[in-house]
Amino acid sequence: PFNYFIFQAFNLDLPISASFLVLLSQILGVMVPSAPGFIGVFHAATIAGLMFYGVDSELALSVALTLHIIMFTMQTIPGLIFLWVEQYSLRDIKHAADDE
Repeated sequence: PFNYFIFQAFNLDLPISASFLVLLSQILGVMVPSAPGFIGVFHAATIAGLMFYGVDSELALSVALTLHIIMFTMQTIPGLIFLWVEQYSLRDIKHAADDE
């Protein structure tokens, strides 16, 4: 998965199975109720998965932050483009939510 490419970018010599284990830990981590955007639990889960493979905690935190930023950006930019193309404003979205 996507995690493996980030591991390669950080020069981590991990097997592809590590990306699946980290993904599993991320999935389990975000199941825990948390702050919006899964701030904290996503990072802790990613760090735990990487430390299982012997990655230093500081490097694991860097990987976790990078993964989170990239994933957030990959979801947010298309949403903002859609809002712009469809000419929606945040006010329109708020009013639609209030009407429900």
